[in-house]
Amino acid sequence: MAGFKQPDFIERQEAAAKARKVALEKSRAKAADPALAERLTARAARTTERSAMFTTRFLTLLGHHT
Repeated sequence: MAGFKQPDFIERQEAAAKARKVALEKSRAKAADPALAERLTARAARTTERSAMFTTRFLTLLGHHT
């Protein structure tokens, strides 16, 4: 084990900073993706439709019980 060397504090800091930089670049690339914006818009539209259907169903059931 004479050749094995533990990374010192500075090396660990540099590796962590590099990992943060890579993660930030990946996140920025994902945020700039126009396909992501389209998917999020479609998801919001589906959520609105689902909410409207639930409200309609609830009001219909409420009307039958009065």
